[in-house]
Amino acid sequence: MFWKTKKKEQNLDYVKTVQSLKDSKKELLSGLFTNAFDVEKTIRNFNDDTVVNDIPFSEMLGYPEAEWVHINEKVRTRVIFKSLKKLVMEAILEKGGGVKAHIHSDFTESMNINKGCLLNAVNGKKYTKNQTVIFQKGEEHEVIALDELHLIVYMDAN
Repeated sequence: MFWKTKKKEQNLDYVKTVQSLKDSKKELLSGLFTNAFDVEKTIRNFNDDTVVNDIPFSEMLGYPEAEWVHINEKVRTRVIFKSLKKLVMEAILEKGGGVKAHIHSDFTESMNINKGCLLNAVNGKKYTKNQTVIFQKGEEHEVIALDELHLIVYMDAN
């Protein structure tokens, strides 16, 4: 009987330790993502038409999870998922809305179009519902909504 009680106590201690480590990891990552980066700087860079800005993955990680962030009056986005190497966001752009020309030197960006029509003003290509556009690391792009546009944006820093 003593052996079974001791074994249950050890298992319970193990479960508590694992949960404590998971909680500590979540707290550490949450602080990293929300405190270390300047979201306002990224928003300024998305709206700057004087230069082609490089917007790195580390700045994108600064966006809060599940909270809508307005890039400008016609563009809003929110984080659906984030990790140290991947980020998934939902974006809604009103007709005529968009972000200025920019690059991402350290990650690939893919956009799945769920509604509307997207124009990449850099090369003039148009993409419509159910299409995916992929911007490789360092590829300049300027996104404009030709009508109301709903996107799922995947960012991969691998």
